Amino acid sequence: MNSILIIQDSPSINLLLESMLSGEGFSVSKALSGEEGLKLCVSNKFDLILLDYMMPGLNGIDTCKILRSMENTKKTPIILISALEETELNSMKDKINEAGFNGIMQMPFKSETVLDTVRSFIHG
Repeated sequence: MNSILIIQDSPSINLLLESMLSGEGFSVSKALSGEEGLKLCVSNKFDLILLDYMMPGLNGIDTCKILRSMENTKKTPIILISALEETELNSMKDKINEAGFNGIMQMPFKSETVLDTVRSFIHG
């Protein structure tokens, strides 16, 4: 079973994503902060990480940079999930790429979009 880590500070979005993904047979772990997500990655191996951009404490960019430096996660696909407008995301493209993200999902999102994106990174 493929395992996915959701690092997202909104409990309701965490539950929504968990429901979508576990309903499709994925094993889902959740963290409410970058720090909590990093701790989970020390002792667990995930096939994919969905990482929020705007969080208190470590934001998504900083969390991704740290994940890319860790042995367990340096090659794990990491998808940025963000409520930012497309123009804002475009202006941050360099930061997003430098941090090591593999893709972006903008909120609000449809379940088909989430599942298609996840499958494309897990099943290639």
